[in-house]
Order: sequence, then structure tokens, then C-alpha cells
Amino acid sequence: MTIGEVCTRDVVSVQPGESVLAVAQVMRHRHVGDVVVVEGDGLHRRPIGILTDRDIVVGIVAQAPERIAQLLVSDVFTRDILTVDAEDTVEAALDVMRDRGIRRLPVVEVDGRLKGIVTFDDLIGVMARHLADLAQVVGRERRREEHLRT
Repeated sequence: MTIGEVCTRDVVSVQPGESVLAVAQVMRHRHVGDVVVVEGDGLHRRPIGILTDRDIVVGIVAQAPERIAQLLVSDVFTRDILTVDAEDTVEAALDVMRDRGIRRLPVVEVDGRLKGIVTFDDLIGVMARHLADLAQVVGRERRREEHLRT
């Protein structure tokens, strides 16, 4: 299974010149904890960073709340962004998340265009479905044995 198959494709993205306050309102309205900062638009968006709700709260509100109205995304977003290729496996994305201690990874096409985003929560859901499938094996095996012995 590739990460492109499980990622969320409806990615909330913003430009570096947007207001942090406006982006926080978008995050609230869209019920997301992060936005991908991009260059380009439409199908040509390329991720250059990420801004999380934690960045806003811990990095701005807790330190300089009076400045939030003046700050732009370019002032505060995380630029050293990791991405994962849409054709990479779920395991590869998990390895990156574990090794780097991150909960969100933008998913890109081979040419670097933004395809989606995969989060820790998304991968928990994938793993839960795999565990449920394994649990069904036990039940089916039991029923198969009962059928064969009767």
C-alpha cells in the first residue's frame, strides 16, 4: 500500500505572504491542525513549509500575543520540511515520522507537486484496519475448523 493511497488529498494550503491571524481562522473553520505553506497555486503547488496550530500557540501566542495581528506566515512557518513521495510505502512514512518525531508529512508527486498530507492520525487508522483484518483471520479459522470437523 502506498502513502498516496491513504493520504488526505484535500490539503489546506497557504502562501507565505498571508496573515497568521487569517490562517488561524482558516484552520479553525476547516478543523485542521496544520496548513502546508506552498509556492504556486492550483495543480502547481509545491510545499515549502508547514505551519501548525502548535507553532501559533507556543511560538506566537505564548511569547508575543500582541504581535499576532502583524505577523505573516513567512515570519513563523517551519521551513525545513520533510515530504514523502506518493509512491512510498506506509512503512516508509512511518519510519520518517518516527525517526524525526513529526506527526504530519506532506505527500508529493515525483515532480514535487503537492498531492496530499498524511498525519499520525491517518496512519493510526490504517494500522487499526490492518489489526481488525488480522482479528478476523482468527474467527474465520475457528469457523473453518468447526465446519471441517462436522
